[in-house]
Amino acid sequence: MEGLLRKTAVAVCILALLAGIWLDRPAEAAKTPVAVTESEQWLGIWEGRLALFSSSEPDPLEVYDIWLASLPPQEQQRLAAGITVPDKKTLTALLTDYGS
Repeated sequence: MEGLLRKTAVAVCILALLAGIWLDRPAEAAKTPVAVTESEQWLGIWEGRLALFSSSEPDPLEVYDIWLASLPPQEQQRLAAGITVPDKKTLTALLTDYGS
């Protein structure tokens, strides 16, 4: 029984480590959302932080000092998929909500 408990504890530690590495990587899906118009902008994730992207630029337009890990899981998922930002007012409101 003790051997099984030890193996289970090791497995849990390895899974926790892998989950931490996975959450800290840039979300590729946030870089290129589906059905983007030529001038569309969206909030996504860049190297674990919130970033503003444009379909006309390969790199983020701006990277904010808001870490993905500091946001609730449902917001992390929305950002991984990309949140469309149609105008400056929407961007300002989102950034305020996320704590910038």
